[in-house]
Parts: sequence; C-alpha cells; structure tokens
Amino acid sequence: MRLSKTFLAVTAAGTLSFASSCRDIVAPPPVTTISLSDISVDLVPQETAQLSATPKDATGTALIRPVAWSTSATEIATVENGLVTARKAGS
Repeated sequence: MRLSKTFLAVTAAGTLSFASSCRDIVAPPPVTTISLSDISVDLVPQETAQLSATPKDATGTALIRPVAWSTSATEIATVENGLVTARKAGS
C-alpha cells in the first residue's frame, strides 16, 4: 500500500511540473526577409505565372508563415495565392 501512495505522489508532482512549464510560451521568430521565386515576369494577356514567396528569419532560415498576395493594378494583372494572371499590357 505504501508503494502505491509514493507512486501517486510522484506522478502528481510530475504532472504539475509539466503543466506549469506549458505557460512559458516562446514567440516565433519574426520574418526579416522574404525570398521571391521571381522578381519580374513578362506575360501576355491571359497568360499566367505561379510565384512563390519564402519568409525567412534573421539567420536566413525559412519560416512557415502564411503569405497574402495582392496587386495595386487589378486592371493589368490579378493575383491569387501567387498565381498571376495578365489582363492587359502594363507594369
């Protein structure tokens, strides 16, 4: 009987120790640079190009982060999830 009480006490202490360590949340490293698959693409209307972006930390390590794509010239090209579609001539 004495052995099982000792076991329960050790298990409970281990559980409390583990639970309290979960409170120390470390913030993910910030994005310092973004590498693009292409800086420029030449397209004719209705042609598409798939671009990719890789966020990196200060050491150059790739990070898993969502990337939001947008364009300020939707009359010239659209972009969705990195897929650029040319609509008419322009830059």
